[in-house]
Amino acid sequence: MENREQKKMTEKPAKVKPRLMFFATEDWYFAMHFLHFAVAAQNSGWEVILVCNTGQKGDSALQEIEAAGIHTFPVKLARTSITPLADLNAFMKIFSIIRKWQPQLIHAIALKPIIFSSVYSALSNIPVVNMMTGLGFVFTSSSVKARLLQPILIRALRLIFSSRKSRLIVLNTEDAMWAENTFKLTDSQLSILPGVGIDTERFCPGTPQSEIFTIAYVGRMLRDKGLYELIESTSILRQKGLEFKLRLAGAPDPSNPESIAEMEIAGWQSKGLCDYLGHIADIPQFLRAADIMVLPSYREGMPTCILEAASCGLPCIATDVPGCREAVTNGTTGLLVPARNPRALAEAIHKLASNRAYRIRLGAQARQAVLEKYSRQLVLAKMLKIYEDSRDTADNRHKPA
Repeated sequence: MENREQKKMTEKPAKVKPRLMFFATEDWYFAMHFLHFAVAAQNSGWEVILVCNTGQKGDSALQEIEAAGIHTFPVKLARTSITPLADLNAFMKIFSIIRKWQPQLIHAIALKPIIFSSVYSALSNIPVVNMMTGLGFVFTSSSVKARLLQPILIRALRLIFSSRKSRLIVLNTEDAMWAENTFKLTDSQLSILPGVGIDTERFCPGTPQSEIFTIAYVGRMLRDKGLYELIESTSILRQKGLEFKLRLAGAPDPSNPESIAEMEIAGWQSKGLCDYLGHIADIPQFLRAADIMVLPSYREGMPTCILEAASCGLPCIATDVPGCREAVTNGTTGLLVPARNPRALAEAIHKLASNRAYRIRLGAQARQAVLEKYSRQLVLAKMLKIYEDSRDTADNRHKPA
């Protein structure tokens, strides 16, 4: 009996896992871009949960997340609009989850989760890692609604980032400079992550099967992705006599003010301007069946679709705007053209269609750039370091002097 008691006294207590809560807008978006962050955190010793909207695009995303061992708490949260009663209900529900689960760190993704999490942080003294994957509708649109909201949100975010418990992650250097100046951030509060990390084994080169020059677009069907300019460029190329296929993979996003209706996209297809596939699961195979990738966006954070295409050995044509010009090196991994310029876009497409050796060389260099800068292993190592640093900072703050 005595030996047993002595053994009990000398045994080390079981190590309690630190708790990390992801707070995102939609389960499908989290599964597509951030699930591997949660799995990596789990594998490195964190206990992880997710709070988000669920079911907007069916059950498959939630099933994938929970199959990875991430317990998900569904919450109804309007992504791009202010709904006072619904937002208050969501706020109270999430706050009760936080009080019960007591995370040591929150990773908030997108604007509304960032704002909510700052209040939770103030009430519960929990550090927050905030991620802006792009500047979003409010900071990029010229609409009346966006112009009215901008100064309010800038003041709110300056207040949020005045707290040393808040840290901001952006995905390119231009967004970092904008955020530093706009929100008055210190160096220790701001980090640049090189995208969300590309699985370079899954996204690997192949050989296009089609004899017709094939252009790929992957992404949501949004006006600010430059889809109208892309469709107009196809009309210009048809007039030039170029034989090609434009294939669009993705779906409209009704929650986004820039969403394009499926009826309009079906109209493009009926006129022979594109081949619209809608949402598809096997993006790598879709890309490997193409010769080039095109993204004529008005602004990006770090366009995952470009990096995935580059990882498959495709040269990319993108616009000379923040995010895109960091993902594409003009004349080395692809071509950059002015935004909102369908004629320049058509000329760039024609240039790559006319010179197979050139586009193969650009594609090989694009693949190498992804391996060196944007691979999943590199990005996850940086992200895990941010989690540990944020937790250590919080732990040191609570230690007695």
